[in-house]
Amino acid sequence: MGETQAAFFMKYCFILLLSFPLFGFGQSKCDCVQTVDSVIVHIERNYPFFIFHSTLDSNYIQQKRIVRENSLKSTSSKNCHQIIQNFLSWFGDGHIGISYSGDVFKPKIIKDQNTQIWENLTEDAAKRHCDSVGSSDPLTGIWESYESFYKVLIAKTKIGYSAFILNTINKNWKKGEVKMEFIPSKAGKLVCTFYTSDHSIENPEFVLSGNILEINKITVWNRLYPRNGGEKSVESYVSARYKWTQEFRNWSKDVFYIQLQNLNAGVKPLIDSLIKENKVKIESAKTLIIDLRDNEGGDLTVFESLYPFILERPAIQFGTNYYCTPSNLKNYQKQLNELEGEIDSEFQMFAKEMQRFQGQIWKVSNDTLYPVPGFKKPEKVILLVNEKCKSSTEDFILTIKSGSNAIIAGTKTGGVADFEEVIEIPLPCEALILFHPIGFSNRLPSFPIDGIGIKPDIKLKSRSKAWQPWVREVLNAVK
Repeated sequence: MGETQAAFFMKYCFILLLSFPLFGFGQSKCDCVQTVDSVIVHIERNYPFFIFHSTLDSNYIQQKRIVRENSLKSTSSKNCHQIIQNFLSWFGDGHIGISYSGDVFKPKIIKDQNTQIWENLTEDAAKRHCDSVGSSDPLTGIWESYESFYKVLIAKTKIGYSAFILNTINKNWKKGEVKMEFIPSKAGKLVCTFYTSDHSIENPEFVLSGNILEINKITVWNRLYPRNGGEKSVESYVSARYKWTQEFRNWSKDVFYIQLQNLNAGVKPLIDSLIKENKVKIESAKTLIIDLRDNEGGDLTVFESLYPFILERPAIQFGTNYYCTPSNLKNYQKQLNELEGEIDSEFQMFAKEMQRFQGQIWKVSNDTLYPVPGFKKPEKVILLVNEKCKSSTEDFILTIKSGSNAIIAGTKTGGVADFEEVIEIPLPCEALILFHPIGFSNRLPSFPIDGIGIKPDIKLKSRSKAWQPWVREVLNAVK
């Protein structure tokens, strides 16, 4: 498995961690002094920042003194969280921090579900059931959620329709259990009962349109079987319905505009589909604008479909050095084990390779990306950026700069891309979880980004949240 695959996965884990609320849970008792000492000891032994900096640095020693003094005054886990976060912010690395979890990470209590179960349900059995019903029933079929989290058989029952689980990555569910039901009301209209991850009940509105079943504000399902011909693209439907912070449109006859603000894992199929659908428009444009403003990173593979339209020469995608301390390896493996069945088995092979370098630094070489023949490239490619561009977004910008004459326009990027591959560390204060990177870019120490960012070729003055003023300004600037 390539280095970049593991990098993308761990960056995604970091985004998931940040997506949890940091406050708002009940307070718990917390020995902040013990917790602070645990954080200090751990990062000095395992955080790759100290490969380049001494723990005897006077500024760092002062920060340790301050956080230890403040820990003596702490009265709660919430207060301790803020004390440690202030300390960790001194490193200027957006990939290290402390999460106040409260009850977030405790296993959910699964509620009893008084629904019918289809024992020993298989996909072959599901297809046979669909064939016996025929294609005249618009709901009966094998459906998959847009994010590929669930695959279900929707079948007619005595009470209406039930969606029996065929496959899922959610360990709270088993094959044959009911994920949702569609039951006729007194007026004869079907009403949806949707069971959430802990089997709680919601009653969302739903829309059925051919092979697309939208459960309002929850997800969109695509019918995989039977296929009746003329199926709609679920990616296009999601994009048109929700936008998902992605925009693909003509600005003018000669300018095509793309906005990418969401790099979360799961969005790649949508973006690949949108790029494929708009291939002719992109190639016929004289100027291609890719708006990356406010994009804080995520899955770097999201950009793969764009490279053929941009790269004019071989481009460098920097590799990563892994700091293979026993603790880093142990906690990396722990996270993989917790996600077993939800991620590719190649990640376990990657972890085994890391074990070979225990106590050392494992350097994985840079990748070289080559131009793809058969693609017509726009005359100008412009990347719109701002200070919220971080992590994988900055990696993409650096790759594009090395392999094309693309113009970077906007403001300086956020400067959070030197350290990566985030793991989580439990602490004496149970409500707090430390997260930090275990890898650092091959760019270091000669070409750091953290705290510096990437300077634009053209500095833009617009501060509008709308995208149109940015496009107008940059087009005037490149004339």
